[in-house]
Formats: sequence, C-alpha cells, structure tokens
Amino acid sequence: MSVRPFVGWPLMTCGSIASMTKVPINYGTYMLLMVIICALFVLTYPLLMRLCGCDFSKIANLDVADAFGIKEGSINKRQKLSLISLLVFVVTVIAMSLLNTYVPALKWLNTQVTVLGLMVLLFVFVLVVKVDDKPLLDIREASKGFTWDMLFLIAIALLLSNVLTSQETGISAWLSGLLRPVFPNGGFIFLIALAVVTTILTNFCNNIAVCFIMINLVSSMYLNGFDVNLLAASMVIALTTTICAFLTPASSMPGAMLHADSNMTASVVYKGTLLLMVYSVLLLLVVLIPYTLLT
Repeated sequence: MSVRPFVGWPLMTCGSIASMTKVPINYGTYMLLMVIICALFVLTYPLLMRLCGCDFSKIANLDVADAFGIKEGSINKRQKLSLISLLVFVVTVIAMSLLNTYVPALKWLNTQVTVLGLMVLLFVFVLVVKVDDKPLLDIREASKGFTWDMLFLIAIALLLSNVLTSQETGISAWLSGLLRPVFPNGGFIFLIALAVVTTILTNFCNNIAVCFIMINLVSSMYLNGFDVNLLAASMVIALTTTICAFLTPASSMPGAMLHADSNMTASVVYKGTLLLMVYSVLLLLVVLIPYTLLT
C-alpha cells in the first residue's frame, strides 16, 4: 500500500511533506526504492517465518480462486475502460514527476494541476463516462463501502498533530534545536532514529495519529534549518506506520482485530510483533542508508 506515492497512505506522507516544505518529492525515485524494499520483503519474510517455525504445508494445496470466489472469464468493457483510465493516470503522474523539467506541458501539470487535480479529473471521468448505460463508478454503491469513521479519525489526527507542531507552540523549533547537535548532518543516523522511534510509537499509539505527528515534525524541523532528506524521511514514515502496528489494540485497526482473534494469545502477538518491528526497521534501512550516502 506504500509503493504508489500518488494514492492513499504514501500520498498523505509525500504530499503533506512536499506541501509543507515546498520541496517536490521525486515520485520515480520513491517508487524505485519502494519496489526494491518490497522485493526484499517478498524474498526474506518467508525465511523469517521459517525461522519462527511456521508450517507452509497447510497452504500448499490452497485454491486461491476458490477461496476468493474468483470466476474464470475475460474482463468486460467497463472493467477494461476503468483499467485503462487508471493506467493513463499512473503513467501521467510518474511522467510529470520525472520529466517535468524537460517537458513544459508536464511541468504545467506538475505545478498547476498537481496530483490532486489529476485525481479529481479521474474521479469525474469514471462518474461521467458510461458503458451500457451505466457509469464506470456507481457513486451510490461506492458510498456504501466508504469508511466514514476512518475519515473522521484522520481529520482529528491531522488537527491534533498540527496543533502540537504549530509554530505557536514552539515544539518544532525546540526539537530542532535539541536534535541538531545530536544529528549535525541530518543523514542516515537521523533516519535510523526516525525509523526506530516511529516504529515504537506506532505500536503503542494510533498509527494514523503518529503518521501525522511525524509528518508535521519532520517538515517543521526542515523549515527550521534541520538538514533532512525529505524523500527518505517520507518513506520511513509511510512504511514504519503501516508495516508493523500490532503490538497493542490501540496501535491500529488491524492491531485491534488481531488482539480480538480467539485463535491468538497475547504472548504470541507480543513476541511476533516485537520480532517484526526489528525486521521491518532493518529492511527499511538496508535500502535507505545506501541511498542517503549516495545522494
């Protein structure tokens, strides 16, 4: 969920940091680093599971299509047009991020229309365009699956984090002055500290609130003269607040569901999450530390 920086959670981190600092984040570089991290996750996580004694034989003969109710057959016209419109959107966003300095039209899209504007255009497109007298997106059906409680939670978290890190409170300026002697270069040592602290906090507090607080904190520190690699910091925040937030029921919605599962015991959740916390931080830093050293 963190690979594409123009949707959902990564858009919230990258977009918010870029908006607050007025420094654009290169989506191409972001996606490349994220793909490398995901590839390492796919390759190494099964090994970690094996070391923990997981038995893979139980899912060896699992029929995925049957389990998820997938029926064979080609996609229809509505699905094809929806997929094509999404691909056009993705290619346009990546192109205007990578090539905006070379193509005036892409520069105009990147600075004037922005990713948010393209998302609005895509939304209008799927609402207006019809296939077989039906719109690509049925807004009434879509509204039934909208998580209003999550929207209000994000709004409250953003409000609280803005208050905590606003200029009037002086917290950001104080932290910047406190941390600058500890991390004089603001390099990979700071990223390690950011990853560790965010991972710990997000497992005790709500991960959405922690995400917003860290976004505001990093942006405010940067604006107060603290040298921060904003792309790397946005990746740290995006991943550490999503990949592992299960230690307590308050950490996230999946964390609450995990603790409520009758097949789980508290000790199993605690042990597994603590191991996953260490693994996720190491996985993240294995990619980001070389990147920061080379940039």
